[in-house]
Amino acid sequence: MGVGMMLGGFIGVVGRMQTMAVSDVRVMRRFFMVPLLVMFSSLAVVSRSVLVMFRSFSMVFRSFVVLHPIASLS
Repeated sequence: MGVGMMLGGFIGVVGRMQTMAVSDVRVMRRFFMVPLLVMFSSLAVVSRSVLVMFRSFSMVFRSFVVLHPIASLS
């Protein structure tokens, strides 16, 4: 597919666009707020999960590397 064909399709779509009133734009902002809240809450959940994973790794690392050699010496 050539660049001219893709650009021609884009120009055709932009040419058919209609203008919107400012009040309609405010209504559209409300529709973007819900996905933003979901995205930020998901980011918080993922970051907490990563912290839990690193804590668990540090506990396992400590038990195998630090405590295991001491137990094998006695």
